[in-house]
Amino acid sequence: MTMWTVAVIISLWWNLAQKHQETMKIAFTEAKAFHEKDLLYRRWASVKGGIYVPSSPKTPASPHLPFWWKRNGAPASSGPHVTLVSPASMMRQVNELAVDAGYPQERVTSLRPLSPTNIPDAWEKKALKAFEQGKTEFSGIETKVGQAYLRVMHPIVTEASCLGCHEEKGFQVGEVRGGVSVAVPMTPLWQVARSLSAGLWWGHGLVWLLGLGGIIFGFKRLGVAHDRIVTLMFTDPLTGIPNRRIFLESLEVAISFAQRHKTPLSIIMADLDNFKSVNDTFGHDTGDRVLQAFAILLVENSRQEDLVARFGGEEFILMLPGTGDREAVALGERIKQRWEETTFAEFSARVTSSFGVSAYQPGDTVSSLIDRADLALYEAKRLGKNQVVMMEDKAEQLEAETQKLEHFLKVLAR
Repeated sequence: MTMWTVAVIISLWWNLAQKHQETMKIAFTEAKAFHEKDLLYRRWASVKGGIYVPSSPKTPASPHLPFWWKRNGAPASSGPHVTLVSPASMMRQVNELAVDAGYPQERVTSLRPLSPTNIPDAWEKKALKAFEQGKTEFSGIETKVGQAYLRVMHPIVTEASCLGCHEEKGFQVGEVRGGVSVAVPMTPLWQVARSLSAGLWWGHGLVWLLGLGGIIFGFKRLGVAHDRIVTLMFTDPLTGIPNRRIFLESLEVAISFAQRHKTPLSIIMADLDNFKSVNDTFGHDTGDRVLQAFAILLVENSRQEDLVARFGGEEFILMLPGTGDREAVALGERIKQRWEETTFAEFSARVTSSFGVSAYQPGDTVSSLIDRADLALYEAKRLGKNQVVMMEDKAEQLEAETQKLEHFLKVLAR
């Protein structure tokens, strides 16, 4: 989940960074186009020797006309109502219109300006000094009157057509005589970028939520699968009670507890008598229902701290912590009696059960405790079935083991 969140954040950061770069690229492209157009107009006006326009308060006679006329000759019919506008003056007036319209603003400055209006500000001075060192472009974001601008400045190289006005300042052809700075308003571009960025935020948020939902759903499915695996590992699929594996592990813990705390512990091994004939006569489905009914009876007659498990086939086993041998025998008798009272719709014959009881003795292991219960169960079968038997001493155990061995030898000899 953390990795997914980090991945979405990185993706959002990268996309926002790309969007910012695209916005800056658009601003630089706009500034470059505006600058190139300005240079083209300046070059045209310079080649034409300037243009004549009617004199007005906004366009007074140029103080540089005498110098211009001295170099190029005065016009024959300039008249008192027209004045020569230099390329710089022409573009300055054009840029004043651009400012009023909210377009990119352009300005010509020089460290040796002809006009006070071309005196550079601090940022432009840094750019002009950088041009003298060979730099060909200077840019940065600046805020003026609460408005952010991308400022891009390029050097102006003196051409032959420029000497008409600028020769008096000592400029020569090929020399950097100033610079043209373009200020592109960033607010409109950033407004567009913000609207697009909002889409990125919403989109990534939606992707994050969908991914988070998928992860949570996946974890839940994984948890269900894990629980299912644990159930299959430790639960008998037919009866739904613990299986042999979990019983053996639990019995080992119970024996350790009984050894440390000197508390009683008993186990009961139970087996359904003549169960094979039920399967053979009525089918395995009926046999399965008998096993399930017997498991339910064992669970209903045990305590919460007891453990009932299917040991294999028609054999079941109970672990009774804190229970002595006599109490275990009494429990076995009670279960046997209630099982005799159980009836099935599929058949009328009785299915009885036999029980072998074994109580913990000092030095017992899991194997020895179960072996004694198994011998007691065998003895119950040998004595006629439908009984509860407990091995009380070593002599009984030895005799039962001998009889069990003899029985197996007879079976093998057939």
